[in-house]
Amino acid sequence: DQTLGQVIDRLKPYHSGLLQVSTRAAGLRISGVFNLDDSRQALAALSDVLPLAVVSYLGLWTRIDHA
Repeated sequence: DQTLGQVIDRLKPYHSGLLQVSTRAAGLRISGVFNLDDSRQALAALSDVLPLAVVSYLGLWTRIDHA
């Protein structure tokens, strides 16, 4: 039971490129277990259970926002 911002902070070291979460999305609450070996898969799983828009720009910058 953590905020999305906390989960993304833990995911950042395992993600290639910049991973940014909006203030509005960062406060969403989430609980679960996510695979750190594949950060893109973890982001897809998060967007399956939360109202998120995950957009990647040129594979270098990933922006997460409340949908």
